[in-house]
Amino acid sequence: MDKLFILQSFILFFWFMEALLLKGCFYFMNIGSLGYLELLCYTGYKFVALCLIAMADGLTGTMGSYAALAIFGGLFAWFFFSTLKRSVSTNTLADHIKQVSMNK
Repeated sequence: MDKLFILQSFILFFWFMEALLLKGCFYFMNIGSLGYLELLCYTGYKFVALCLIAMADGLTGTMGSYAALAIFGGLFAWFFFSTLKRSVSTNTLADHIKQVSMNK
């Protein structure tokens, strides 16, 4: 139980540092003004994919987990970058509605 607590603390520390690093990169590149908690939520979606990969490892073995890693890793990257692209390019709801109505 003690090792589980240490592992959980280690993962949480790096998760917060990852979001902080992204926030710093966005600040220095002057990309957008996403909040820290919003970035924390976006980077937290990787844990859903990791649970699915662990389940595939238990069901199909090592090769199945590598296939699941490739599939879910690609899907997570696509989701993350398309969501950030929308968040960075449109700062207001009115801009987003205008963009959606122009795509129809």
